[in-house]
Amino acid sequence: MAFPKNGVVEAGKIVPSAFGLLAVVKPENSADEDRWIRGFSQEYETTVNNLKNFDDTDTSSYALVSNATVNYYDEIKPFFIEIDEVRSTLGFLGIDRIERLKRQLDGVSQKALERELWDGDIRIARSHDNRALVSNATVINSGVALSPKRALAFLEHSIATVSHGGEQGVIHATRDVVALLSSNSNMLFHETGKDHLQTMGGTPVVVGSGYSGNGPRIALATAAISTNTTLTLNTASPHYLVTGDTVAFSAVGANIDQSSTSATVTKVDADTVTITIASATNATSEAVTGYIQQLGTASEKWIYATGNVRVYLGDVDVVNDNLGQGYDIAGNKNDIRLKAIRPAAVYFGTSIHLAVRVDLTV
Repeated sequence: MAFPKNGVVEAGKIVPSAFGLLAVVKPENSADEDRWIRGFSQEYETTVNNLKNFDDTDTSSYALVSNATVNYYDEIKPFFIEIDEVRSTLGFLGIDRIERLKRQLDGVSQKALERELWDGDIRIARSHDNRALVSNATVINSGVALSPKRALAFLEHSIATVSHGGEQGVIHATRDVVALLSSNSNMLFHETGKDHLQTMGGTPVVVGSGYSGNGPRIALATAAISTNTTLTLNTASPHYLVTGDTVAFSAVGANIDQSSTSATVTKVDADTVTITIASATNATSEAVTGYIQQLGTASEKWIYATGNVRVYLGDVDVVNDNLGQGYDIAGNKNDIRLKAIRPAAVYFGTSIHLAVRVDLTV
């Protein structure tokens, strides 16, 4: 390759993880991008109301599905992936900054999609209907942690159990969980001619660099503060938490407004969790809105299974953040700020939505 005339050697491109989300799910776009970025309805046919087997006399039967709740469609709300940079116009004049930003946004899109799919930072904050992995999942084995091998076996069997049509489903796991499954039990392999990992049962596995390993969110019902430092959270349903778990939570009521991105559970009962907080005003039990969830750690993670996943990725646009930031001469810096942005949507069929806790130390 000839050395460039401007003396600037182009940087290597960002290469996303080989077995990430976009290896399993090929992104779609549409000529009518201006229609889907405002939101759209996704229809499903994967749940049925009743399913039976009959003999030829109609006297013997077996019900596979009885009076099930059918999810006919979800309202999907896209979000935007954005990257920007501030650079001086006095140096690196040979670099095409617009093309560079486009390449960077292409390279980081997979991780951004994975983060939103798992933790749902945008959709949960805006109360969107489409789910994240951590919202409304069915917890397997009552949340008791299993070895990676057993957790995968439970998940594979549960996929077959909950799916009305016997769908293949998709498994979502962090890189450390997959490393243990691959090296210790050989439960995952890469089939020739395919660019994603899958289980021995043929279930595609997304190995997400943007996956946090966090557990399902549990809705709160009431909360109370005693001795100024003891926060007691009552969950809306039985929870999976145990003493010593590292959790994130948010509890907001008339007299209580407590949250943490990392706290430790000090005591649990069937539907009650106790946490030590910084000094706060005591409050008797009151209704609150919010959640609590276990955070993924070096020793414990969660893995999920879902129905089929779909991804929409729109075109990349490069713009100035605003006119004032387009060209900044204050202090003789001669800075220019550019922003690359693209619309995106990632969601899954909710006929399968399962979660299991994994102990990485066994």
